Amino acid sequence: MKVDTEALISVSDANKMGVSALIREAEAGHEYVVLRNNRPVAVVVGMDRFEELQRLQDDLTDVALAAARMLTTG
Repeated sequence: MKVDTEALISVSDANKMGVSALIREAEAGHEYVVLRNNRPVAVVVGMDRFEELQRLQDDLTDVALAAARMLTTG
C-alpha cells in the first residue's frame, strides 16, 4: 500500500491538532495515517471514502465467490 508521507501523523500531533480539526480535514477529503512509535495504528478518512472502501471490499468478495464457483463447477 502506498501512503503519502504528508498523510502520516503521530498520535501526539493528532492530539495537538484535535478531534474537530481531524474530522474537518477528513470531511474535506484529507486522509491521515496515525502513527504510534512509528507504526501505523489507525486511519482517519471521511465517510465518503470509507463507504467507497466498503463497496470495493464487497465487490472483491463477490468476484472471489464467482471465481470460486467457476473453478469448482467448471
